[in-house]
This record gives sequence, structure tokens and C-alpha cells, in this order.
Amino acid sequence: MIKKGKKLSMMLLTAMILAAGSVGTVAGTGAKQVQAAENAYYYVSLGNLQQTAMTKNSASITWEQTYASSMNTLTTEGYNIYLGESYSDMKLVGKSKTPSYTLTGLKDGKRYNVRVEAYTSNGTKTSSPVSGQVETIPAAVHNFRQERWWYFINKLEVTWDKVETADRVEVTLYNSKGRRVGKTQKLNSYAYSAYFDKMKDEVYTVTIQAFKTVNGKTYATPKAKIQCFNQARIKETSIKVKKGSLSFQWGKVGGASGYDVYISTKPKKGYKKVKSVGKNTTKLTIRKFKGKKINPKKTYYMYVETKKKNGSKVNKSGRLYYWNTKSKNFGYF
Repeated sequence: MIKKGKKLSMMLLTAMILAAGSVGTVAGTGAKQVQAAENAYYYVSLGNLQQTAMTKNSASITWEQTYASSMNTLTTEGYNIYLGESYSDMKLVGKSKTPSYTLTGLKDGKRYNVRVEAYTSNGTKTSSPVSGQVETIPAAVHNFRQERWWYFINKLEVTWDKVETADRVEVTLYNSKGRRVGKTQKLNSYAYSAYFDKMKDEVYTVTIQAFKTVNGKTYATPKAKIQCFNQARIKETSIKVKKGSLSFQWGKVGGASGYDVYISTKPKKGYKKVKSVGKNTTKLTIRKFKGKKINPKKTYYMYVETKKKNGSKVNKSGRLYYWNTKSKNFGYF
């Protein structure tokens, strides 16, 4: 039986041992004692991060431990792998027991930032991780579209989502007869738009394709194709407002399958489609707008959008210009 004074001393000794993080055996007490926690030491450096393989949605990497301190009392348990499209959004995506890993579920044609850090069995992490970048092979050119067509300078702009890992992007223009117009534009991976001059009032086809060479093998995306055409131009001299009616005409766009006519009482908002007409109609008379007779004292704004039917899909020119009944001039959206 332990006396009260000795029992108190034993409790104090045990508390001191636990607070110090000691281990081992204290003679005569049965308490375990370990090396003090503050004496644990771990420092390694990682380096030589390399991408060893890539597909359209995965990337394989390897790395090396380039330095380990002779003072280490802890050993490497495994590696944390972080991934992000920028360094500010890096997230832990996996762990590995060996110095290699395959990242999956990636977007095609993208470049990612990677960081690898070593850790021990108690969770201690190295203060010298390794960082680098990985790439995936482009599978397609995404969001290819007609951005705008400047009628008065006869210029077309097409845009797409940048293909970060492409070696080059090729863009080609064809006229309504299927003949190539000019040379194919060969652009680098930083490009996300292309321009064409001297455009005519007809329906054009534009194709785009991205290329990536890996270990001597060239990968090409399927050709993406869009049809491009001008917004129909309203003829200023044709705009007439009489009591109870508004009439105007527009120029025919070759290859178009029809037109949608929009009107508003404000220049840049509030437009309502008042009529859809076929390809052979290029003039219109409106007698009512939003249920009310046309008022010659009001200013009305209008534009005509060109349409082209392509199978079950209908492509539209979009809008860049509007005209008004007061000055009969055009403005820009």
C-alpha cells in the first residue's frame, strides 16, 4: 500500500513524464518513457519532378528525394500530391507510398500546376516540396463561335477557348461555294481568335483544328466547323414612319434561310421579335408594337438578324448594329 505522500509524488512524476512526451520505462514506477517530442527531426528535399505520360484526361508523374538530413529521427511514410489550374487554387488530390502517381479526371488540352510533399507517419511534412507543371492532350477545340461581323469594314472575327497545350491551331475560311478563301491561318497555343477581311454578304464556313506532338507522334483534334454570316443591314433611306405604320427594307444575305426582325423603343434593351420571314423577304411593314399602334412621334429602334438552317440546327448572325426612326442612322450594341 502506497502512503499518501508517496502517492502524490508518483502522480507528479507521471505527469512530468507525460508532459515532456517521454517514453521508455522509469525504474520503480512502470511508466513508459520516449525521446522528448521536441527532439524529433525530419527534413528532406524533393526534386526532379517529371511528366512521364499523358492522355486527353490524365497525366503520370515521377519525382525523387534529392536530400535527406543525417539528423533525421523520422522517416518518409508517403507523399501528398496537390493539383490546380493556378497556384492559388492548389488542392490535395491524392497520396502515394512510392515516388510516382497518375493524375486522372483532368480536362483535355489543359496545363496544370502540381506540388508534391513528403510526410512521416506522425504527419510531419517536409519543408522542401517539389513543384512543376503537367499537360493533357487536346481532344477538341471548345466553344468555337462567330464573335462579331463588322458590316461597314467587311471584317469577321471568330473566337474559341484557348487550347493551352496545342503546338499550333489552324483556322480556315471557305466561301458559300465551298472554296477556300486565302491561306489557312496557323496560330500558336496562345491564340483564341482569328480575323478575316474583305467579307461579302454570303454564308461562310470556318473550320478549326488543334495539333499536339508528343514523343514524335502528332495528335490532331477533330475539325470543328461553324457557319458565319452577316447581320442584315437595314437601308437607311427605306425607314419610314407614317400614322399607324413603320416600314423599312434590308439587304439580302446570300445563303440565308430567313430573317428575324426585332423592335424596341430603347436603343439597347427591350427588343421584341415582331416577325420571322423567309429568305426571299427583305422588307416589312409594322402597324402595331406591343399591342399599340405605331406612333410617329415616338422613336423606334430595330435590327434584323440573319438565320441559316443547317439540318436540325439554326445558326444566327447575332446583333452588332441597330437603326432608329429619328435620325435613321445606326448605332452599336
